[in-house]
Amino acid sequence: MPTKTWNLRQINVGGTNPNRLWWDRGAAAAAATSSSGWTVGTIAADNYSNLNQGVERATGTFSTTVVPNATAPAVDNNYPATAIYTPPTLLNDIESISTLYEYNGVFPAGTWTFRFPVIAVTAGNNQDGNIGIRVFRGLRSGTAWASVTEITSARLAGTTVTNLTTAAAQTSTVTWSAPAFDLQNEFLIVKVGWQITGAGSTNTRDVLLRWGAGADIVTPNFKTRRHIIT
Repeated sequence: MPTKTWNLRQINVGGTNPNRLWWDRGAAAAAATSSSGWTVGTIAADNYSNLNQGVERATGTFSTTVVPNATAPAVDNNYPATAIYTPPTLLNDIESISTLYEYNGVFPAGTWTFRFPVIAVTAGNNQDGNIGIRVFRGLRSGTAWASVTEITSARLAGTTVTNLTTAAAQTSTVTWSAPAFDLQNEFLIVKVGWQITGAGSTNTRDVLLRWGAGADIVTPNFKTRRHIIT
């Protein structure tokens, strides 16, 4: 079955935590390290923390509560309202990454692959963990979500990266056997979190998301719904 690729893109939107991530159908940029991630420090295994867009989350945000949870994402437009982008209204939530555009069409049932390259920036060598996600679809109303519906039914865990270093990225890959579903002028929204599976040895151990080449979603062939005029 033909597939579609949705590349991870970082955009500087200004305001608070300006460097935000979106999924985009355009060509992948060169791989780069984002501003979004976690300081994992020496926190023990089986602790979790949500993504916070544009921020390296502190060790104090980790707990044994499994995230991301099923709570619907809420829009966070904490950047200049006068900024003009394409599309002109960017919708996002600090704990999730949404598509840059809304889509109208059908995904058949099939396997989705999410690739999240990560790298240590401040210090590395012995922290382990994995990305976890939940997938939603959201209908926009102005600068807010009119409705948000979860498509997954539980946290989907990615493959584990081990002994993450500052020298080379490793990829936590999430595989999802997805049902068929429609997007009716809706966005795809992916809530993201990090699970520690092996503690680091110093308080400065961290994990940052990469974007651009190698950071993407590969889906079954999305069939765009065309309007027929009679």
